[in-house]
Amino acid sequence: MSSKIGAFLLLEKIVLKPLERALYFMRGVRGFRRIDLLFTSKYLLNRRVSFVCELQGFKINLLSNPSDDLFSLLRSNKLSRWEPGSLELWASICQRSSFVIDIGAYSGIYSILAAKKGVANVISVEPNPNTRDRLRRNLALNRIETCTVISSPLGNESGIKLGLYVPASSLMPSGMRLESSGARYLDSHSHTVIIDNETWLRVEIHETSKLDDLVNKDQPINAMKIDAEGMEIQVLKGSEEILRKFKPHLIIETWSNETTKSLNKYLKSFGYNDGILIDDHEYNKLASNIYFPGASIDN
Repeated sequence: MSSKIGAFLLLEKIVLKPLERALYFMRGVRGFRRIDLLFTSKYLLNRRVSFVCELQGFKINLLSNPSDDLFSLLRSNKLSRWEPGSLELWASICQRSSFVIDIGAYSGIYSILAAKKGVANVISVEPNPNTRDRLRRNLALNRIETCTVISSPLGNESGIKLGLYVPASSLMPSGMRLESSGARYLDSHSHTVIIDNETWLRVEIHETSKLDDLVNKDQPINAMKIDAEGMEIQVLKGSEEILRKFKPHLIIETWSNETTKSLNKYLKSFGYNDGILIDDHEYNKLASNIYFPGASIDN
C-alpha cells in the first residue's frame, strides 16, 4: 500500500468517518441539517466512504456515498435489515458450494459473502458501469481474490444491443445519477422512454451475452442469485446448458406474481418445483426473492 493511500485511509478513519457519523445522528437539529446536506452533496457525492458492517457473522467493508441506494442503511449501521432471509439462505448454500454465480452483483454483498463462506470460484455479473466500479473496489477492499467480474448484460442471445436506462427521478440535487440497483436494460436505443408514467434516461448501450458462453462448465455450478430487473427469463434462457447439466440452487428476485408464475412454468421443464417465497421481513414490499432448490451439493 502506498504512503499516500495509507495517509488517506488514516485521515478517513480519524476525521471523515467520525464527522460523517456525527452529522448523520444530529441531522434532526436545524443547524446541523444544513451542514449535513452540504457535506453529503459537496463532498461525499464525489467520494466513497467505507463502512464496516456485520453480515452473517462476518465483518465486511463496503464503500458507499449518497448516490448509492444502500447508503442510508450503511450510514445508520442497519445493513442487517437488507434481505436478511435471502442472505441467510445464500450463506447456507455457499457453505456447501465450490462454484456460484451472482447475477446483478451491485455492491458485491452476495459475492463477498460467498467468498467469505469459502466458495473457491465466484462469478459476479454487473453490467452497470457505475456500480461495477464500486463492486471491484469492494472486492479489493475485502481482499477477495476468488471472484471474477463479468461486465456484459446477460440475455437469451449474444450480440443484442440493449439500452441501459435509469429513472430521471433518480437524479441527485447536484445532477449526479443515482447508482441505483433499479437501472434496467431495454430493447431500445431512444434517449428517453416512459415506464409507468415516469421518464427514464438512457445511460449507455451494451451488447448481451449468454451465460452458457461465458463460464467454464467443467466444474459443477452449485448456485445462482439472479437480480436482473425484469430480465430473469432471458437470463435463464441463456443458461439452459447450466440448468440441464447442474440444476443449481436459484435465488431470483421477482417484481410481480405474473413473473413468479412464468418462472415456475419455465423452470419446471428443468426439474424444479415451484419457487418458495423467502421471508425478508418486508425489506422491499415491491419485490420478492424466490428460492428454487436445486440438486444436492456433494462437494
